[in-house]
Amino acid sequence: MAAVHPALIRGKTWVSSGVLYMAEPFPVTTETVTAMAAQLLGMSLKPSDTAATAGVLNSLVADMQALRKLPLGDDEPATTYAAVEGQP
Repeated sequence: MAAVHPALIRGKTWVSSGVLYMAEPFPVTTETVTAMAAQLLGMSLKPSDTAATAGVLNSLVADMQALRKLPLGDDEPATTYAAVEGQP
C-alpha cells in the first residue's frame, strides 16, 4: 500500500514536480461553524444560523471543487481588466 501524503491526512494541498495536489475537502459541520464563531469572532450563533452557515459554506466548497477540476492549465483568462486612473 502506498504511503499517504501527510497533507491528505490534514486536508491540505501540496505541490510536487510542479503539480498542485489537493485533498478532498471535509464537510463543514454545525460544530465547525460554532467553534469558528466562538474562536475567531468571539460570538455565539443560534442553531438555525449555524445550520444555515454550514449549508452555505458546503455549497461554496462544492463550487470550488468543481472549478478545480476544470482543465484550465496556465492560460490567462480571456477578459482582463487594467486599472485606469480617473475611471470610476
